[in-house]
Amino acid sequence: MGSGGSKTVPPKRPEDNRVPTNGSSTLAQNKTSLSKTGIKAGPTNTSSTTDSKPKTDSKTNKDSSTTDSKPKTDSKTNNDSTKTDNKTPVNNKTVAATSPESVETKTKKSVSKSKSEQLFQRGVSKTMMKMSREKTIPRVSLSKTGTSPILTGNINTDIPSTSKIVRIFTSSTFTDTMHERNTWMREAYPALRSYCQTRGYEFQVVDMRWGIRDDAADDHTTFDLCMTELRLCQQLSTGPNFISLLANKYGYRSPPRTIAVEEFQILLAGVEKEEIKALLTKWYLRDDNAVPPEYVLQPISKYIPNRLSKDKDLQNEAKDEWNEDECDMQDALEASARANLPTQAAEKYYVSITEKEIQKGMLDVSNPAPHCLWFWRKIDGIEDMDGSKHKLLRRYIDLSGQDEYWQESRRLLRVLEDSKMEPHLPADNIHKTTVNWTENGIDPDNDVHQKYLKTMTENFIKEMIRLIDHGIKQRSDTELTDPLMLECCQHIRFCQQKCENFCGRAKSLDKIKQYLTSDSTKPLIIHGTSGCGKTSLMAMTAKLAPTWISNTQPAVVLRFIGTTPDSSNINGLLISVINQIKAIYNQSSLNPESLQELSKEFEFVLSFAKPAQPLIILLDSLDQIDISYNARSLFWLPRTIGKHVKLIVSTLEDEEFECFPKLKAMFKDEDNFWLVPELKASDAEGIIQQWLKSRNRTLTPTQLDILNKCVYHCPLPLFLKLSFESAQRWHSYWDKSETVLNKTIRSSIDSLFSKLETKHGEIFVSRTLGYLTASRNGLSESELEDVLSCDDEVLNDLYQFWVPPVRRLPPLLLVRLKAEIQQYIVERGADGIRVLYWYHRQFIEAAKARYCKPNVSVKINKGLADFFDGRWADGKKKPYVDKKKKSGESDRHVSSQPLVHGKTYNQRRLNNSPYHRTKVDALELKNECLLNFEFLQAKVVASSVRPILDDFAFARKVFPKDSDLETVGAAIEMSQGALLYDPFQLAPQLLDRLAGEKLSIDLLRQCEKCNVPFLAPDQEVLMKPGGQLIYCLTGHQGPILSVDIKQNGKVAVSCSDDDEDSVKTWDLIEGKLLKSYDGIKLNPTQVRYVCNDRHVLVDYADDYIAIQQSGEIAFSIDNLGGQSAVGGKNKSLLATFCDDTVDVYNMENGDNVATVEVSESKLIFCMDMPSAIAASENYVVLTDSDQHYFTVYNFPKRNLTNWVQVFSTEQTSGQPNLTIDAIVIIPDEQRFILSNVRDNDLLIYDIKTLDKLKTIKGYRMDFAQNYRITATGNFLYFPGEIEVVVWNLKKEQRSCILPHPGPLRDVICWSWKTMVTATDDTTVRVWDLERKEKETKNQSLVLGHVIRHFVPMKNPRYAVVMVQTDRTDAERVNLQVYDIHAKKVVREGTPNAPPGVIKILNEKHIAVVTSSRKIKTINLDTMKVDKVFEGDLSAYTVDIHVKSDGSEILTQTRGRQRFKIYNTATGKSRAIIQRPSNVKTDKKSPFEEIFYVNKGWTLLAGRISGGAWLLYDISTLQCVRTISPTEYDYSDVPIEKACLSGDGQTFVFGVNSYVDSSGSSQEKYKLASFVVWSHKENRRVTLCEDREYQNHYFEVANRKGIDVSVDEIHVLDDNRLLTVHDDFILRVWDRNTGELLKRLEGHRSAVQVFLKDDGPYFFSYATYEEENAIRVWDKATLECLASYRLDHTVVSSRICEDGKQFIASSKSPNARLVHWRVEGVDNSTSLASCPMLFKGSVSNPALSLEVDEDYVINENDMDTDEEESDDDD
Repeated sequence: MGSGGSKTVPPKRPEDNRVPTNGSSTLAQNKTSLSKTGIKAGPTNTSSTTDSKPKTDSKTNKDSSTTDSKPKTDSKTNNDSTKTDNKTPVNNKTVAATSPESVETKTKKSVSKSKSEQLFQRGVSKTMMKMSREKTIPRVSLSKTGTSPILTGNINTDIPSTSKIVRIFTSSTFTDTMHERNTWMREAYPALRSYCQTRGYEFQVVDMRWGIRDDAADDHTTFDLCMTELRLCQQLSTGPNFISLLANKYGYRSPPRTIAVEEFQILLAGVEKEEIKALLTKWYLRDDNAVPPEYVLQPISKYIPNRLSKDKDLQNEAKDEWNEDECDMQDALEASARANLPTQAAEKYYVSITEKEIQKGMLDVSNPAPHCLWFWRKIDGIEDMDGSKHKLLRRYIDLSGQDEYWQESRRLLRVLEDSKMEPHLPADNIHKTTVNWTENGIDPDNDVHQKYLKTMTENFIKEMIRLIDHGIKQRSDTELTDPLMLECCQHIRFCQQKCENFCGRAKSLDKIKQYLTSDSTKPLIIHGTSGCGKTSLMAMTAKLAPTWISNTQPAVVLRFIGTTPDSSNINGLLISVINQIKAIYNQSSLNPESLQELSKEFEFVLSFAKPAQPLIILLDSLDQIDISYNARSLFWLPRTIGKHVKLIVSTLEDEEFECFPKLKAMFKDEDNFWLVPELKASDAEGIIQQWLKSRNRTLTPTQLDILNKCVYHCPLPLFLKLSFESAQRWHSYWDKSETVLNKTIRSSIDSLFSKLETKHGEIFVSRTLGYLTASRNGLSESELEDVLSCDDEVLNDLYQFWVPPVRRLPPLLLVRLKAEIQQYIVERGADGIRVLYWYHRQFIEAAKARYCKPNVSVKINKGLADFFDGRWADGKKKPYVDKKKKSGESDRHVSSQPLVHGKTYNQRRLNNSPYHRTKVDALELKNECLLNFEFLQAKVVASSVRPILDDFAFARKVFPKDSDLETVGAAIEMSQGALLYDPFQLAPQLLDRLAGEKLSIDLLRQCEKCNVPFLAPDQEVLMKPGGQLIYCLTGHQGPILSVDIKQNGKVAVSCSDDDEDSVKTWDLIEGKLLKSYDGIKLNPTQVRYVCNDRHVLVDYADDYIAIQQSGEIAFSIDNLGGQSAVGGKNKSLLATFCDDTVDVYNMENGDNVATVEVSESKLIFCMDMPSAIAASENYVVLTDSDQHYFTVYNFPKRNLTNWVQVFSTEQTSGQPNLTIDAIVIIPDEQRFILSNVRDNDLLIYDIKTLDKLKTIKGYRMDFAQNYRITATGNFLYFPGEIEVVVWNLKKEQRSCILPHPGPLRDVICWSWKTMVTATDDTTVRVWDLERKEKETKNQSLVLGHVIRHFVPMKNPRYAVVMVQTDRTDAERVNLQVYDIHAKKVVREGTPNAPPGVIKILNEKHIAVVTSSRKIKTINLDTMKVDKVFEGDLSAYTVDIHVKSDGSEILTQTRGRQRFKIYNTATGKSRAIIQRPSNVKTDKKSPFEEIFYVNKGWTLLAGRISGGAWLLYDISTLQCVRTISPTEYDYSDVPIEKACLSGDGQTFVFGVNSYVDSSGSSQEKYKLASFVVWSHKENRRVTLCEDREYQNHYFEVANRKGIDVSVDEIHVLDDNRLLTVHDDFILRVWDRNTGELLKRLEGHRSAVQVFLKDDGPYFFSYATYEEENAIRVWDKATLECLASYRLDHTVVSSRICEDGKQFIASSKSPNARLVHWRVEGVDNSTSLASCPMLFKGSVSNPALSLEVDEDYVINENDMDTDEEESDDDD
């Protein structure tokens, strides 16, 4: 069936060769179609018209020529696609007056697509997120099926780790491995970090020995933290997790921090010396708050305060005092343990901390090979050395203490190494090195030791990479990689954490249970203040819900919004939820990409729920969702749900977060809301007891009473949590002064911060929490460590007594601090990685106030900006001045921050750098980010243009006087549509819009060095920033129909009859979307602010609906048709006029306040002419149904005047029928103005007497519609064709302002300062009339009003152009030779009648078809006719064919019964090509106007109207094949759907094919397909149709309509065909087999293709204003090399002779030719190098193309056909 077999695939999400966002996309190797692959860049939001398919427009056609109107079909009630062939008969004069482009529309198929078809076309080829193959992990079913416990939300499921981290714990003794660890820190870790980044992993090192402050061990918790971190490494790390550097030293042996009571008593009894017993009972105190009770080693500073002294001498004395006590206790405990405890129990009292780490990290691991490495360095003969002779020896081997002590340490070391580690670890994982001793120990300056360190480090890197690669591979074989499953796992894990210590809340749980078991079809909204426990309640609901719904197996879809990347934004949230629901119910279908379509898809998939498996959706923290795309307006949240679905959401109540007010507006029933109540005392006490139990803690009665009473004062879960976390640390032996709690959340947080500062250091804590709080959306652990490592104030404070060789933050400090605040921070998604940030807003507010004050904010933001820009990465040394004022510089070994990590974009840099730079300095912001092309290009590709616009908006607020930011930001704002379409258009868009701008940074030169190909015009074609246009607001998906502005001029509203039936409000000050009110009803046509701007009144097809700002519908009024107008004071009244009845409604409440019937009149009101009615405070002026009369309605009096006739009702021959088409009331309410679309005269009437006062002569070519008038009454304005027309009523002067790129629909102005315009191109434009307009300078000559036709000459420098010079007269044209390089006309002539066809013969001659039906040749140099060909042509001639050498012309005979060949040298007919004998000549069956001749001039193909295709051998003039319509159904297939290969061996023609309709084998669906015919073999090769995609389109046939019918067919080269289809996809086929080779996606609307047979490229152009884009494709690779989206519509395009460049004509009134070339590929012909053919001056002679002699019959003419007439058809 020609679908291409294995080489094609079903529709998929567009693949993108761009760099992904941290693992989500792939790096662009070559620039390709929109997604840069040319195959999988699916079309998105589109409309459906091209030049060959006249676009339906409710707006009356303003051109002098008329076109047929195709009514729009509403797909919401009719999904059928009706296709009609629109063939318009042409009289013998029409051809001459109409260009080929115009004629083309007469013969090509005209399609009127329903809205449902357009809807699907905008979403075609958009698929579900990529799903990988099913995986398996022990204990958890990871298959993505409806039975998977992960997918169905089983909270009891054991969730596997999803972290992509390589995290190693380095275990070593401190002094003897210092140089090894420092070398790794300098050289190995940065290399491994970079390697992991390229694999999509984060690299972390836990080194608990390196760089520890002297006071860090005061509380003896270091070992506990070590064990915690070691366990985390084992849990989280992929591949290696434990590295031992154990060498010749056994390590520190210390007394344990806690000892169980019974064990302590045994040990104490075994101590003989009383002074030692006293020492033990002094330092160890019994804590009965521990369960079971234990003895706790007290902080050193409790008894030896100088341990934390700032005085170094005092601190050393304290250290010695502690060491003495510690040694005594250690010796006593070890001796007693060996004597009184079992061996295993006694070990912890004498083995070293290092051995304990090795035991846990290596020896207890059953299979250490993939995870553990041992770098075993031995110093030869060190055990035999005398410590007294070698001062440094004790650093490398145990020598401290009594001989027995260190000898025992050495024995324990030998046992550990030889008997435990070496046998347990595979030999490949042990790297043993022996080195010699030097007097400096391990000496980096010693050549041998230097080589050892280098080799050891290289081996370490090599071995680490080996284990990392192995771990990643092993993980890929077993891991959970499916994006949806990963998302579900993260939310289930978060839920499990929140459920761990849940207690109480019975009333809230009962309410939720009642809802889940009820018949409610509305969501339940959980709300309350921050910290009231909403999230925990939602988590517990997820856990308990399945037990509440009996006899079913409910599926729970759970999202804690903001805790993962996909749940943080609305697109990711909806896609993941939709996909989960589809997977649960084993459904699969294409997902749309448009946000509005996604919201509809969300509502649709809810219907999958069934009685046996109901669906429960839990969305926690709506207020946390990103504000982008107006997500918090909740337009995507279903208002009503099915009976088998339950939806629970939670949110804060604060108005600033928008969600709760919106929910209150959406749902009126209070039963839909549940306010989380305050904690009851009993609940709080129960929670405290449960939490204490989970921590193995208790409190004394007095302490418990303190805690309970405190919570009574502030019964919020967050306060309870803060108070508990403080109280659970209390020991039973603490006195009352140590057990004090705060009384508010804020004071509790401040107290916590104060304790942290005391414990960990004020500067360290303040900067750590300051960086975290000031960050844009959180920091990862490694980022925070890197930032702190570059903060010299922090390091100077930490390095008071010791300066490490590597100037970095000691890792343990951050580990310790994180452990203290773990309860209050959350790991969430940001920029594709997991970051830490505050979970509660109270913490953010408190930390901002404490740590981000203005005096330090700049420092903090500069540190973050420098980090994200990589200022001190990649070996760059950062200068510093230490505490002693000594300066230096050092490498901080921070993470590299390139724009691209391997194959992923560095989203962290792209999103965070401009944010922090803006808070620091404008110059660096511009240099590093916003005027840095490389940065801008990376960001627009990695994310979108919208985040860049946000960056500029923020920067322009902070630096309002910076002209660079203003100009470039405005340029990107104007180009946002193009950049959303294709981010690689950044360079050409900026080069054009910023041409001539003087910027402080040369951004344009950077653009010119762009490393991807781009389309470049030879002149400026885009609108400029800095002029009157200030914002281009995008969001609608179709033409904007109506706009209005609030009275304060700050907000506008607009509507579009697009697929979303969208109504949107816009902030005119900030230039951004405020609210979307989409899909409320069908077909919005007009929007108006009413009732003092409190409501937006929207005219829908069946209703007038008043919408409040919140989105709530205030009221609705039936729309019975007819006219309507808003008037009254503050627009408080709506008057509707239907037939003979007036109804007036109060816009406060929608009540009808007046009804007036005028049945006695013979006239009725106009039914549908919105611009022919106007209202003011007291009056409405409107017309009758024929628009010849007007009447005035008086609001206060509630009456109508008599009808007043303005225009005659009698039709006079030759005179236009004048009608009232526009009305406006002057604000003084004394006069009003009427006008018509013919002469556009302004007729001014007195509103009371109804007398005409004055006529202001209008401009004939205006189009009177949508009249508006300023509040002063000075200016009347309305939308012109592409400009706003303004009348100064006082001066009676007309002017035009604000040129637009496309047709205007509506315009509204505020105070003659701010103007908002609506156009067909989906963009709302905002203009500042107080600014001066900026002119475009570098443009070519305006050739005339409109370019009717042009043809590139064989010399690419020139083109022949036919231009219409008078807008009002289509017959007035000039024929020009245009020098594209010089941008000037070099020859010109004025024909007395415009030619219909123009063909190039050679460098100086063209052949034309005149209106007298003659072929004539024109000498371009003299602009004279030099030859008239004999005979006449058909009146229907639309094309002729010229042989490649110009020697012959082939055309149809005058009656189109045969063909004839002319000799161009003589002008004589050489031959007549007859019909075969079996095909009769019949005037009613002529050949179709279009016929085909191959480039080699060997084959001719023509089709008889309603009959057969005839193939002729031109050399023999014989018909060689007849293809009958009985063989193939092509009777109604347009003739344009055919082509011939250049060699004449392949003929391709369109046919109808029939496929089974979805769900029925009885019904057949009609497609326009095509047949490939081999002329050489005289047989059909195949019928080509894309059944695969068509079948996929059938999947959604019930909701959307689309097919794969072919629109255009082209020969691509000797072996391939190129076709254009209704789904906007280009397809490439093997012409010899019919195999589908590739689908080229990317266009969003109907496409036209232009190409040369031997050129390297082909070009495609999407003609509708909604897309208006050109693409260039590489023929060889089928990749889209570049695209360009224009402001102004292209009328026509022609490819140049070299096939590498093209010329396009722009639209009137400033018709120009624009030459385009592909920059970045060095193969285009230089126009400057082409010979100059036309020299000398330019005259403009009369060119007599039509003369009387043309009508003299030539009796010797070989053409004997009878003339055609209109009656023949």
